[in-house]
Amino acid sequence: MSIDNRLAKPFFCLSSTSSNNPNPDIFEVSRTFQLQKGEKLSLKRTGGEDYLYIASGKVTITDHFGGGYVLDARQPPAARTFIMPKNFHLLKVTAEANSIFYHVDSEKLDYLVFWKELTRTMAEKGGHLTQWMDKLRNLSALRRLPAESVCEAIRRMKLIEVNAGEEIVREDEPGDAFYLIESGQAEVWQTGFYDDEPKKIAELGEGEMFGEDALVTGGTRNATVKMIEKGQLLVLNQSDFLELVSKPMIREVEAGVAKAMMAYGYQMLDVRCEEEYAVLHIPGAILLPLHQLRQRLSELDHNLRYVTYCRSGKRAAVAAFLLNQRQFEVVSMKGGLLNWPFELKCWHLPDSTEPHTHCYPANRRLLKFLSILGLTH
Repeated sequence: MSIDNRLAKPFFCLSSTSSNNPNPDIFEVSRTFQLQKGEKLSLKRTGGEDYLYIASGKVTITDHFGGGYVLDARQPPAARTFIMPKNFHLLKVTAEANSIFYHVDSEKLDYLVFWKELTRTMAEKGGHLTQWMDKLRNLSALRRLPAESVCEAIRRMKLIEVNAGEEIVREDEPGDAFYLIESGQAEVWQTGFYDDEPKKIAELGEGEMFGEDALVTGGTRNATVKMIEKGQLLVLNQSDFLELVSKPMIREVEAGVAKAMMAYGYQMLDVRCEEEYAVLHIPGAILLPLHQLRQRLSELDHNLRYVTYCRSGKRAAVAAFLLNQRQFEVVSMKGGLLNWPFELKCWHLPDSTEPHTHCYPANRRLLKFLSILGLTH
């Protein structure tokens, strides 16, 4: 099987890119390669639909069957672009002349082009956030939202001025808004399960967000966020957040679907507390409590797919939202363990000091009893 010439297609959004006057946006979405005549390079696809675009010179692209395609910078833009075939993970590029070409991530490119057009549209309409569009473009909170949700969320955001020492949200109070830090720094204070007084657990800076947990669960704030210095915040009220940000970012599945997903390589992620996990959990699940999630993201693998769960589904939804924001592939199990009819694992500490594992079918009475003991939400 050889490379099909029909895989070449126009790449007009980069048509202004040349070796002498490169479009600076190209560096956000691609890797740049410079080859001398006769040099060879092997390339792998980075993800979905990757492009090669030649800025100067001439290269031949060859697959492992010997089929080839030529990219020549002297040709019009439509002939200077090549889509890397999905069925070939490794291609060889040979420089027929001194050449410069780009390996473009199509997903990043799509997002960049979309954002450029959105910025232009808002500028034409005189949107109040136009001057902050470049900063908003890099916010992980917006990257995985549908285009229409991004547009509407930006339109509804309000910009507020805040002062050093000002408490923006307070622990145990109802949540009514979602916040993005446009400028300034804030600190997060939280009262742990065994603490009498709140402790500082994190600092937040430009481009980071807070306030989403209480909005997703419908509960109260789990921490206090206080400004360290004067700054500006972008604010989205609760109803707008749920409509435009939360719902598109959280995909829920029933327990039966979650069970089937495990067979296809999804990892169950228990986001309850250590004590709850020790009493009862799904076999094979790993524990990462929700209140530790932001600090322990490095323990998760972007190459894995996850199903989050908790007791009732509320904390799992928050975890799925946070992880989706950070480019993980995650779904949330609807209804949590209360709706899980399959095998569960219990930990017992009888006379021995070593824990023993036993498997039991899910029992709603047992789960209800655990909730009465304080293992709630």
